[in-house]
This record gives sequence, C-alpha cells and structure tokens, in this order.
Amino acid sequence: MICRAVPTQSRTVWSQLFFDYADPVQNKATIYHQLVSLIDAAAPHSAIYMSVFAIDDTFVFVPPLLDAIERARGRSIAIHAVTDDKSKATQSYARLKSLCDTFYMCVAGCHWKNSHNHNKFVLFSSVTGRSEPVVLQSSVNWTRDQFTHLFQQAFLIENTAVYQQYVKYFQDLTSGVKDQDYYLTSGGANKAFNGVAFPMGIRTYFFPRASGTDPLATAISKTDCSAGGEIRLADNIFSISSVDLFDVLQKLSNNGCKVKVGMGTGNNDMYTHILNKAPKVHLRCIPLIHVKYILSTDSSRSMVLAGSRPMSLGWNEDDAMIRVMSVPIYNAFAAHFDLLFAYGKASATCK
Repeated sequence: MICRAVPTQSRTVWSQLFFDYADPVQNKATIYHQLVSLIDAAAPHSAIYMSVFAIDDTFVFVPPLLDAIERARGRSIAIHAVTDDKSKATQSYARLKSLCDTFYMCVAGCHWKNSHNHNKFVLFSSVTGRSEPVVLQSSVNWTRDQFTHLFQQAFLIENTAVYQQYVKYFQDLTSGVKDQDYYLTSGGANKAFNGVAFPMGIRTYFFPRASGTDPLATAISKTDCSAGGEIRLADNIFSISSVDLFDVLQKLSNNGCKVKVGMGTGNNDMYTHILNKAPKVHLRCIPLIHVKYILSTDSSRSMVLAGSRPMSLGWNEDDAMIRVMSVPIYNAFAAHFDLLFAYGKASATCK
C-alpha cells in the first residue's frame, strides 16, 4: 500500500492519505510526486504558501521540485515561503528564495528562541479540478533521503476553514514576533475559525507551546480502555522529556488498553524508560522511521493525530498537527503502522 484516497461523508472536505516506506521496493516517493503534481495543478493567479524545515541539492528530486515552482510562477501564481536557517547554504535554498514573492527565514525558530521552524506543509488557494483550497501536511523534509528512504506520512485536506487556519499560522510565522507560548488550536467541538465549523472532527494544533499539558496527551487520554481501546504511536524522536505522553501511555496500558509504540533508533533513554516503567506497552525500535502520528480507537471513536511535531521537541519548535475523527482514515494509518511496527524489533535497547 502506497497511498489511500479516503472520501468523507461531508461535502465540504476531501481527504487523501499518502504513505512512503523504508523498504525501497515499496517506496515510490509518493509524497514527493503528489507535491509536484499539486504545484503543477495550481490554478493561474492563485497562491501557494509553504513552510519548509530542510532542503538539499539532490539533483534527482529537489531541482525538479523547484522547476515546478518556477512553472507556477509562469502562470502568475504568487509563491510565499517561510523556512528555517538550517539549509541557508544550499543552492536550492537560494533558488527557492529567488522564486518567491515573499520569503522569510526564521533564525533559531520563528516563535521560540534557540529552536527551529520544523514545519512541513504546503497550502494551495486554488487547484484545478478541486472545489476548495488544499492543505498538504506531511512529515517530509525536502531532501533525497526524506523523499525516498524513510517511513513518512502526509494528509491532503481540501477545505476552506482548514486552509484559512493554516494561512493564519503562516502569517504568524513570518511576523517576526517571538512568542514561546504561541499555541493556537481550532476545530473540533471547541472552536471554529472565522465562524466556520470544521468538518469530520478535524482540529488543528499549531506550536510552540510553553505551558499547560501536552494537547496530544490530552487527546489520547480520552480513549476508553473498557471498550476495546487501542493506541498506536509512531515517531522518530520520542525523548525522555515527553513526560505527559509517557504518563498517559503508562496509565492507558495499565487500564487495559492495547498500547503499541514504534520509535526511531537513537531514543534509548525513553525506550528503556518505557521498558522499565510501563512494561505492558508493546515496544519496537524501528530504523528509517520519520513519521509523526498517534492513533486512538475504541468502540465509540477512531482518531488520528498526524503532522510534523515530534513527541518531544515539538513543545518548543514551530510545528503543526491535524486531528481527524474517521474510521476509514484511522484504518489506513493503522495499516501503515502495522507495516512499520513489523519492520522494527523488540530489543533491550534502541541505540
């Protein structure tokens, strides 16, 4: 399985999921090709907004992606970008800057000091063949290894309210104002945006956040373990600093929920901490993983939280996550998780 298109019951949203794999036989750079396809389908005189963390000079992938952006410029499409200073020495970075109507580089993070703009999203105000603006939120940086050699995920959501919320976040990223407690959320049962309710249980989470409980931990804490509750968490970075998430996972596993965690190599502190303190959690150390998602299900709901935020550094980095309440979308993510979980191994360490 490389990609899954999942239509929803709402007429106001269309969701598609795209997955990439560490296995070179399965990995077809699906997310990369979808991104290029969207740029080429962007309508004349529309706008594209992008927030990119890392970008390299790999000939096979990044220059053709920038070629697509240049073609968009030829159709009078306004290009707006916000980046991190991580890749400022690359030729691709300089070329991207030259193609933009507005270009903003965040130094040590857009909102937080000594951090990063870690975002990985692209927004399209109008795409040929689609009735509403498009948000592509992924876990993928613009580098060869990220496009071709790792487990990755991407959401494509066609919805005006979600798009407007992301544009608001983009504008805040480029404001030059450092706000360590910026945290912004809309959607779900709690908030609309511009008076428009979000469909399909969609909720957006924009970081950084300096205070309060981790909202991802709060979201999964509502899983009903007495009603067949299950949690699947996959991330390349899951550090010992993720106290709120660890506490919830430990509690849910003790309450009878089936909890599976797949984390990337190099997270040995949290890996051994879970082994010692939450032995009921099913744990795997997984190479070549770069996804960032949490899945929760019980008899009354199925939920996906996915985006660019690691399960540790996301507190102080500029990052975005999307929550969707949908059985088909949950099932697609669960199938991807089961493949990457099987790719890993149960071991005493995760170095």
